[in-house]
Amino acid sequence: MSSTELETFPNPRPGRPFEIAIDCPEFTSMCPKTGLPDFGTIRITYVPGETCIELKSLKYYLVGFRTRGIFYENFAVFPEVRRQALLADAALLLGRDPYFEALRCYEEAKGGPLDRMSRADIQTYLVRLLMKQDTMSMAASIESRVPFLDHELVEHIVSMPGRFKLRGLETKAVLRAALQGVVPAEILTRKKMGFPVPVGRWLSGSFWPMVQEFVLGPRAAARGLFDPSTLRRLANEHRSGQASHGDRLWLLLNLEIWHRLFVDGEGMARRWSGTPSRNHSLQKTHVSTVRNRSSLR
Repeated sequence: MSSTELETFPNPRPGRPFEIAIDCPEFTSMCPKTGLPDFGTIRITYVPGETCIELKSLKYYLVGFRTRGIFYENFAVFPEVRRQALLADAALLLGRDPYFEALRCYEEAKGGPLDRMSRADIQTYLVRLLMKQDTMSMAASIESRVPFLDHELVEHIVSMPGRFKLRGLETKAVLRAALQGVVPAEILTRKKMGFPVPVGRWLSGSFWPMVQEFVLGPRAAARGLFDPSTLRRLANEHRSGQASHGDRLWLLLNLEIWHRLFVDGEGMARRWSGTPSRNHSLQKTHVSTVRNRSSLR
């Protein structure tokens, strides 16, 4: 059954007005303070006409909306609205679901929303993270290890009830409790720190010529994939500081580099059209970045 379709059945009491109230517990929304999934109950009240809503169909509809909207669209670099505006031919989106595999993993998992999200992440997002981690560390001649992915530890953690892992606004509750007295309190209580690089600042500053070349340049435009006015708006808004489009420009930039390498068949030396005297340091950084992000062991 499609999660976007609502099924109905004939009203068993036509002509007799009555009210139907439906309570749907554990409907998930995004907490505006923490950015984490929040849980509550949604109540739907309506007076039926000729038909009534089939409850199982409604459940699938809400779950599909919750899962796609909150867990995927909310974190997408190019959510659906932006994809439609960006593509020169929006019809290319028909019949293609970028979240199909992740949603399949979520639907096949057992347990509550937290357990199912974890299962889906292990099968999709974690795989991509490990690939990037392995590629980047080996490019720098570093033998990195991921001790939290010891298979016995993972098997133990996934078997734990979700209520032990998330306590109100406290994330990683079990890990924090286990390390009390071992790790300093200021480390246990600080906000999460990832491994970001200032791509946004780079692309609005010293790396702006790369945006001009690989996103706004004539070769990229000649491919006819994207709406030129949308590309210019993204680039100009980012450079002026009106909006932050660093991740979006980074993906578009890499897509054009990929085209030149694997579609046009260019070698490493021909990817940058700037003059060596003006862009020498930028060229070296660009070649190193592309090699590190695209090479495989």
